[in-house]
Amino acid sequence: MEVTVFEAKDLINVKETKTKLPDTYVKVYLVKGKKCVEKHRTKTIKESLQPKYMEMLKFKSSPAGCLIQVSVWGDYGREKGRKVFMGVAVIYMDSITTSPGSSLTEWYRLFGSSSL
Repeated sequence: MEVTVFEAKDLINVKETKTKLPDTYVKVYLVKGKKCVEKHRTKTIKESLQPKYMEMLKFKSSPAGCLIQVSVWGDYGREKGRKVFMGVAVIYMDSITTSPGSSLTEWYRLFGSSSL
């Protein structure tokens, strides 16, 4: 299975610092039950609340019965508490209906950590 992370829009500057925007990256987990089966991470985009990743992540494991958890993180460098959670989206693979070899492009809204 291949997951392409295109971009994120209108991220909120969690630290609300006027001196620096976060360097952002995305972690993508393939989860079955409560176990992480496989995980990948995008490259880091420097100082952006509108990051464009355009990165394909290849998963070796079967997505059947799994969910994909996509989380966005911000790194503020040398500031205290520098790595901060910015949001998460959860995609249930069993709810996606595509034929083998086909693709699906969707926007997913990010939610806070309380939605996990």
